Amino acid sequence: MHCMNKYFTGKLGQYEQIQTEDGSQSMINPYFSEGLHSIAGAKTETLFQYWEGCQMEAQFLSRSSISLLEVGFGMGTGLLATLEQRQKLQAHVGSPLKLNYLSFELDDLLVEHSLNNYFKNIFEKVELITTEQYSYYSLRAPNFEGTILLGNGREVLPSFLKQTSHPPFTAIYQDAFSPRRNPSLWTTQWFDTLREFSSSDVILSTYSSSFSIRKSMLLSGFSVMSAKGYGRKKFSTRAYLTGESDPEILSLLENDKLEALYDCQLNGKI
Repeated sequence: MHCMNKYFTGKLGQYEQIQTEDGSQSMINPYFSEGLHSIAGAKTETLFQYWEGCQMEAQFLSRSSISLLEVGFGMGTGLLATLEQRQKLQAHVGSPLKLNYLSFELDDLLVEHSLNNYFKNIFEKVELITTEQYSYYSLRAPNFEGTILLGNGREVLPSFLKQTSHPPFTAIYQDAFSPRRNPSLWTTQWFDTLREFSSSDVILSTYSSSFSIRKSMLLSGFSVMSAKGYGRKKFSTRAYLTGESDPEILSLLENDKLEALYDCQLNGKI
């Protein structure tokens, strides 16, 4: 990892901008004291863990429209990689590949910075909308509708989804900061929310292989499978609302003493 000695000051403090080992850019978040991506490669990790993990190519080819939730917008790397891959795929497909994208971000200045620096000439319309309940960026392009909610995801996401007719998620990029740093986006109650607003055949992909997190998913009604990890991580996780969990995982979890993560363990901090 090579430091670029560049800094960006956002709402949460000063972000250090870095170059990861595949040459793509990332940042160190000052609030969570963690990088936004694997130092092994921000873009490569995104493609491996989320585009491939959620079987996005197959989804585009088999659905009239995809509904994607990205847990944490950050620099927009997940959205940018998805749009680039969709464009490549579109060149070989006759019918339009439609994408409905939803994300959220705690630092509104980071969203503004990312849209201004990494998404030039991509959207036909970018509009900041403020209501009594929340503020969000509305993004528009051919066969694309995007929404980036500003604020605490545990608060703004359920509020937005209950008040709108957003299509059920068919793919979820569960890319929150680690459970140790950002536990509220890994609890059983969080996965309850994801389940409530997801399609029955949703695919959730995450870099985490924590037994505690997998137990939280199971208690929320997801089935869990293990997958290869990226970079220095040996394993990652896929979760579904159909099918059975991997019997080997269930056996390991049953014999493990770690407990699922609940909101009540967070001392009221959601």
